[in-house]
Amino acid sequence: MKNLILSIFFFVLFFKPSLGAGLTKDDLLKMSPSQIIVFAKNGDPLAQLWLGDAIYNGSIPNWNRYSSCKWYYKSAEQNNSEAALKLYHMIKVGDASSDCPKIIGIKKPNLDKNYWLLKSARLNNPDAQLTLFENVRSTDDENDQKIGFMWLKKAVKNNFPPAITKLAYLHLWGSYVERDIGEAIKLFAKASKLDIKNDAPDRELAEIYSNELYLNGTAENELKFKKGQINKDEYEATKELLKRRDYTNYFDIKKAILSAETCVQKMFTFRCYLMLINYNSEKIYNNVNYEEALMWLNEAEEVLKKSDFYPTILSTKGWAYLTWDNLKVDKLKAREYFQKALNNYKKLRRPSEKRIKLYETWISSTY
Repeated sequence: MKNLILSIFFFVLFFKPSLGAGLTKDDLLKMSPSQIIVFAKNGDPLAQLWLGDAIYNGSIPNWNRYSSCKWYYKSAEQNNSEAALKLYHMIKVGDASSDCPKIIGIKKPNLDKNYWLLKSARLNNPDAQLTLFENVRSTDDENDQKIGFMWLKKAVKNNFPPAITKLAYLHLWGSYVERDIGEAIKLFAKASKLDIKNDAPDRELAEIYSNELYLNGTAENELKFKKGQINKDEYEATKELLKRRDYTNYFDIKKAILSAETCVQKMFTFRCYLMLINYNSEKIYNNVNYEEALMWLNEAEEVLKKSDFYPTILSTKGWAYLTWDNLKVDKLKAREYFQKALNNYKKLRRPSEKRIKLYETWISSTY
C-alpha cells in the first residue's frame, strides 16, 4: 500500500504540467488501472470516463463493485461529451434508470436521457448530433425535423463519417433535401475516405456506378412479363418504380469495381465479393473478364468459409463451371460444387425447403 501511494505521488509530480489542464488520453495510456482510479476519484473527467468504460466492459479487477453509470455521470457533469452520450444510452436501455438512483450518491440525480443527449450534442459530439437527427426522423412535426436536420448538418461539418453517409442517402432519396445523385456520390466518396472500417459508402458507390439495381431489376421485370408471370399493369408499375434506381448518367464500371475493391479491403463481406464477381462475369456490365471474376470467386470461397453466404459462393462456382468461357464446361465439377453448397446450406440454422429443392434441381441438371 505504501509503495502504491509513493508511485502515485511521483506520477502526479511527473505529470504536473499536463494535469493542470486535465489528463489526456496519452497520459492515461502511461498509467496503471489503480492510478487511473485515484485520478477518477479526485475528479478528473477523462479518468472517470475511462473508469466507466472499464467497469462496463468488466476489464478491471472487482469491476462489479463499481458502477459505470456513476462514473459516466460524474464525467458528464464536467462536460465530457462522450460520457454524456454513454449515459444517455444507458438510461435509454434501462440500465441507469434502475441502478443510478441507488449508487450515484446524489439525492436527486438527473436521469432525463434527452438532457444528456442534448448536452453531448451541444458539446459538439457528432455522434450525439446524428442521434438527435435519427430520433426525429419518424416524427410528423416539421419544426422537430428542421431542428434534427440542423444537428445532422453540424455532425457533417464535424466530418463524422456516419453523418456524411446519412446525408448522402438523403440526397440519393430526395428526403429533407432535393434529390441530387452527383452530391450523393461526392458525400459517399468523402465518407469512404474518412472511415476505414465501414463499407456502406463503398457499396452504394459501386451500386450507383454499375447501375446494377436498375439493370438487374429491368431484366427480371422483362423476363417475368415474357413468361406471363406478371400482367401489363404490373410490368409498367415496376418499370416506373425502377426509374428511381436508374443511374445511367453515372455509369462507370471501372469506378464501380474500384469501389467494390475498397469495400472488400474494409470488410471482406459477401456482398462486396459478389459485386466484383458479377461486374466481371455478367454481360450487362460490358466488362466481361472471367479470369478476374474467377480470382475474386476463389478468394471469396476461401475467406467466407464460416459465413452463412458460403453456400451461395459455392453454387456460384458451380454455375461458373457451366457457363464461364474461361472454364471448360465441366458438369462433374459443377455438380460437386452444387452438392457442397447443399450440404453447407443444410447446416445453417433455418434452411428453407424451397432453397433445398432449388439446389437439388441444379444438381439433377448436371447429369
